[in-house]
Amino acid sequence: MERVSRRNAHEYGRPRGGVATQRTANPCTGVRFPPRPPNYRQAKHCRKGNLMIDFVQLRRNMIESQLRPCDVNDVPLLKAMEVVPRELFVPPGREAFAYIDQNIPVSEGDERRFMLQPMVIGRMIQALELVSGDKVLEIGSGLGYASAIMGELGASVVAVESDAALASSARELLSGWPDVTVVEGPLNEGASSRAPFDAILVHGAVEKLPGILLDQLKDGGRLVAIENTDGVPRVILHTRAGQSFGRLEILDVSAPVLTGFHRDSGFVF
Repeated sequence: MERVSRRNAHEYGRPRGGVATQRTANPCTGVRFPPRPPNYRQAKHCRKGNLMIDFVQLRRNMIESQLRPCDVNDVPLLKAMEVVPRELFVPPGREAFAYIDQNIPVSEGDERRFMLQPMVIGRMIQALELVSGDKVLEIGSGLGYASAIMGELGASVVAVESDAALASSARELLSGWPDVTVVEGPLNEGASSRAPFDAILVHGAVEKLPGILLDQLKDGGRLVAIENTDGVPRVILHTRAGQSFGRLEILDVSAPVLTGFHRDSGFVF
């Protein structure tokens, strides 16, 4: 499929948002969205002790105070992030913290996993320039928030998670996004049996980016990751051109290193 920018896609009449089967559209905006998973709280509000939380307003605040000021300005992406309930993808009891401008832990133990702060997820997905129908791989998907966003944009997503409990929970939470498939397996191996991909998102920092992930890109494909090679984590976009790869630094961020992506410690004398 020939790739054009979102702006050009709009000018030539191609779909700009996610279009998937069995979804309904908001009659006011035309934004397509999936039915809520069966375990999702249909109410727009949630009570936390004596505090009533309006998640719809929190999502709007996220758009205006965290995303737009940090150059997340792609309209379909902003609409998707306004639709997808971020509070659904945090552990029970942490819903009130879902929209803070910080990385949120979603698991404990040896494979501790985080959901990256909204601005970082927004900038990373925006850098991939997804169009409806793209085949996308997410590495370290956690409970699946970023996969839901990309599925909302019309991408077909393979979400790889090495933590069995997280993978099981993600499958349930993502049941309302039929174009997202959760696969359990080592993060640093990707999903070669399902390659090639139009885009790959690594949901966390890496000290060393395995070549096997870059090899799973199509020609013209993009990979975005947070690379921490010199002590300063940066969002980096890699673009494949044949056997060569372009590299673009996007912004400095803070993110924990994913399991399997630490640099070899070497010998200690």
